[in-house]
Amino acid sequence: LAPLANGIFAGTSSTWPGKSLSRKKINLNQPVLTADFEASPIFDETGTVNGIFAICNQSLKTTEPVSSKNRSGLTRLSDSERIAVAPVKKLLDLVSILDTSLEFIGMMDTEGNAQYANPTALKTLGWDSYEGRNIWDATFPEDRGMIEDIIDECLSKGFLSTEIRFRNAKTNQPFWLKWNLSVNCDPVTGEVIGLSSVSQNVTELRRMQRSLIESEARFRNILAQSPLPIALTRGKDVVIESINEPMLYFMGKGGQNVIGKKMLEVLPELQHQAVLKIVGTVLETGEVFQGTEVPVQLVMDGELQQFYFNLTYSPLIEDGAITGVLHSAYDVTHQVEARMKIEENEAELKRRVEERTQELM
Repeated sequence: LAPLANGIFAGTSSTWPGKSLSRKKINLNQPVLTADFEASPIFDETGTVNGIFAICNQSLKTTEPVSSKNRSGLTRLSDSERIAVAPVKKLLDLVSILDTSLEFIGMMDTEGNAQYANPTALKTLGWDSYEGRNIWDATFPEDRGMIEDIIDECLSKGFLSTEIRFRNAKTNQPFWLKWNLSVNCDPVTGEVIGLSSVSQNVTELRRMQRSLIESEARFRNILAQSPLPIALTRGKDVVIESINEPMLYFMGKGGQNVIGKKMLEVLPELQHQAVLKIVGTVLETGEVFQGTEVPVQLVMDGELQQFYFNLTYSPLIEDGAITGVLHSAYDVTHQVEARMKIEENEAELKRRVEERTQELM
């Protein structure tokens, strides 16, 4: 390896076309395997060779064990050999990282022809190999114009990140990428030679987001159609996120838009009442509160009036955290007032009976 590596760095050789080399093994009692190498130099920004890109294909041929040993029976590389091999090792380490990455990693030329795809990308694309493949093999026909625009914008800006769908060749099913696209330039001439991508598959994330949106839509539909007053608030500030018309009516805010407002902005009269403290307790403990005939004072027609509600406050738990409270209320003011009137009448009747009894005695 050392002479060939030195040749690359000295500029006397630009490739190793199919050289058959004996690979030294630590255990010299084992046969030495033969491998075919193809390599090309890697240039830095100044045009200096600072690395080697090598592809090694192991052959089935073997040779006899290497006889040059030190006292321990192990073969040692010279200092010059270690210096020559170090860049190759770094590059092989990089290739190993790319091949084992769970990220979607690929490269293509300016015409869209695939130049590299790591195993994750190949599996996602449904390709057995990237050779002979083109980006349009993974594109739905109706998306081609949009992807062409994305590539043009990336070539203009140097980098672009967007969510885009592609097609699995084997299943014809779509998958979504957080497509991080960057321009590759020739280190010597600065000419654009292609595009590379290190991207994340966000198909499952988008599915979850879609399910969440659909669930929220169903919830809002149920809430809007429910005859029972319902509201959903978020956080310690009790910010109204959803509310139906019956609840607005009970609050004396029928037809008003209160979404995104704090409950105290809408009903400042609740400042020193028990109901908001109860909501805070539900947020802290995660325990459902159910109360009957809870007294609440609300401003109606410009006057502070007494009402009674059967209330339920249920915690909204997302990813293990309490993020909001679902409010439901049922106005029982008339029933409470009627019962209180009956109780007053009964108390008055009892008082009069007792007075009359005292008179007769």
